[in-house]
Amino acid sequence: MIQTAFRGMHPMLKLVFLLCLFVLGLFLSGITGLLYSGISGHSTTAASTSLVMGASLQLFACLTIGLVYHFLFDKGIGVGFTKQGASSLLWLFLLMAIICTYSFAPFLDLSQKLNNWLINISNIAEIPFFDWLIEQDNDTTALSIKILSMDSPIEFISCLIVIGLLPAICEEYAFRGSFQPLIAKWSGNIHVGIWVSAFIFSAIHVQILGFIPRMLLGAGFGYLVVASGSLWTGIIGHFINNTSIVIMAYYMGVDWVQESLSLTPEPWGETEYITAAVCGAIIIAIAFGLSKISVWRKNEANYLGLEQ
Repeated sequence: MIQTAFRGMHPMLKLVFLLCLFVLGLFLSGITGLLYSGISGHSTTAASTSLVMGASLQLFACLTIGLVYHFLFDKGIGVGFTKQGASSLLWLFLLMAIICTYSFAPFLDLSQKLNNWLINISNIAEIPFFDWLIEQDNDTTALSIKILSMDSPIEFISCLIVIGLLPAICEEYAFRGSFQPLIAKWSGNIHVGIWVSAFIFSAIHVQILGFIPRMLLGAGFGYLVVASGSLWTGIIGHFINNTSIVIMAYYMGVDWVQESLSLTPEPWGETEYITAAVCGAIIIAIAFGLSKISVWRKNEANYLGLEQ
């Protein structure tokens, strides 16, 4: 009866309900951080508290959204953890997801430059609320540097779990496995579902200085999920992207972390443009090759099916 009532809700109400769950999860993660600080006392640090809050947010908000959508709203044919609707060559999609994620790195850097340029020319930093967002983003960057300045294997493993594994599973379950199919069915267009959910994915991070790169990454994962019919392609791509940063930070040290998170990256030279051209060619070739074995059309009727 409860499932029938929830499935009969208007799509907009479903979306609002999922967003409210995220806000509730954000509140619970804050409470968890306060409790952790109180129990740990003076031995706790801002970095360790942030890791605890980050793990709590993934579990209380993102994982909860995925579970609610899956069990109350829709099983998400072609998405989610089910094999229903997945390509018989899923292993190939997973392999290509890894290659595409690495190949997309130059374009993330380029889109970061575009992001910064748009902020500078629009003088958005002078607009109330947006100036607060940028200030918060700077604080988040400083905290990220502390978190990624790992001094022991324990800290390294903790970062791998909280920054790499949990977001890959929980955020993909929430955004590509829940928001994306919900918005696609509501709009009647898969591309709208992919891009709007990617927009929400980036906006929820509340980091305006990295908004465009994160949105592009989310959209890329969205297309991989729809083409393969499996959420695991988005999960593996998300995991590779995040853990690569953690691994590099651990072995390269704090200087690499500060340079990579710098908000004023160095301009591109000839090497960077050549690398981007090669990586772009790889992505196009993979997209063309996967299109021949994609289950996109096979699952489209179910993916955009009428609400139950």
